Amino acid sequence: KDLVEKAQADLSQRAQEMHVSRRGLEAKLKRYSILLHTATSSWLEASEKSAFFRAWQKFTAQQRFQAERDALRNEAQETLKERAMELESHVRSEESLQIKLSRMG
Repeated sequence: KDLVEKAQADLSQRAQEMHVSRRGLEAKLKRYSILLHTATSSWLEASEKSAFFRAWQKFTAQQRFQAERDALRNEAQETLKERAMELESHVRSEESLQIKLSRMG
């Protein structure tokens, strides 16, 4: 019976130590997480103000603009080709009709 009580007391003490240890680790983790967040925020603020960051933003904006411009140009060229083919087809139909009319007349 003494052995069982001793084992239970030992287990109880170990569980309490593990609980305290876990709380300590959770507190450390929370502190490190706050420090990491603060450091990351500071770095982002500093980088946003840097000349390199502004230059990179300008470059990417120019790239987006050029890509959009090229896409619009390609779309316009395709539309023009389609219209030219429609017009050419219409002209051929007119010419064919004129030939038929002249043969009849």
